[in-house]
Amino acid sequence: MSANLARLNATIVAHEQLKTKFSTFKDQAEKKFQFLYNENKLLKAKNSHLKLQQKDADKRL
Repeated sequence: MSANLARLNATIVAHEQLKTKFSTFKDQAEKKFQFLYNENKLLKAKNSHLKLQQKDADKRL
């Protein structure tokens, strides 16, 4: 096997490994983004609820 062919094969293997790592990273990033998006929605809902409770408490004073 020639040196050029060996380098080409090594490059192909490295490329495939990078594709796999990128795909894994992309999947993890998408899951984290979805988690943070849902957590943000929950916190906004809690914030709205607390604001309503505060308004109600202010009215009673």
